[in-house]
Amino acid sequence: MKTLEDFIRPDFAGKDYDPEKEPIIREQINTYVAESFQFWEDDDKYCDEWLWDAFKKDYRNWTIKHFEAMYRTLRKMVCRRLYLHGLYAECRTNADYLMKILNATECPLFPPEAAREESLKSPDTFISMSNPHFHRKRRESLQEWARKNRVPINTLPKWAR
Repeated sequence: MKTLEDFIRPDFAGKDYDPEKEPIIREQINTYVAESFQFWEDDDKYCDEWLWDAFKKDYRNWTIKHFEAMYRTLRKMVCRRLYLHGLYAECRTNADYLMKILNATECPLFPPEAAREESLKSPDTFISMSNPHFHRKRRESLQEWARKNRVPINTLPKWAR
């Protein structure tokens, strides 16, 4: 099975990409996408609004042509990542999905029924505050951190108390 690392080309690694100034070069786009998603991969804070904000910032000024230039496997991987981390859109193609998420004027969270279905289907891999199982685990983790660090529970965000 391919990983994000498989899409990183050394000659483009670590470089920013400006879609308004640079041509669409498939390997450069794949490298940029793979590196940005690697950065978000190990941190569960990148879900829901946090992930949407980061995605909108990193892919500002991208067009459907940029997303279509990605390798299909990578495009599918990043769409799955966004979806399983709380960003919902119904589209016919993965490139359309990415554009819809990018161009949304409000964070495209799961509708309640779709969130319930995904929570039941994927309780441990649906990393979203829309998932009651994940929400409970995150709340318990934050409360434990607060106790260990002697932080008063009433100073935590309301959802974590």
